[in-house]
Amino acid sequence: RRVQVENGTGLVAGAGLSPLGAEALGRVTPRLQVFLAAAVGVVWFTREVPVANSKAFNYTCELGGGFLWEFREGRRLRLGYMFHHLSNAWSAEENPGLDGDVFYIGWEAKVGGSPP
Repeated sequence: RRVQVENGTGLVAGAGLSPLGAEALGRVTPRLQVFLAAAVGVVWFTREVPVANSKAFNYTCELGGGFLWEFREGRRLRLGYMFHHLSNAWSAEENPGLDGDVFYIGWEAKVGGSPP
């Protein structure tokens, strides 16, 4: 059995992707839509995260929703909330998991073809 002791904090870098996701849209008015979204993915860090004896490889899942407001033809504002969870799914001795509440705002623009 390996036991590691944390002796401080330091920077950590990570990279990941969420290749499986879905979004459902519902029109409220001609310019306003509501959406629900979900996604799952993975992330790799440069060290064990979030504590010693966990893993550098973790899974993510997120669930959220919000509003899309088309303020001009082909231009939309996205306001949303997402619950985000990070965990190694008990693939290591330690699995504290991290949960986050994320509020976000985004801007979307049509590049070509039909409006978004």
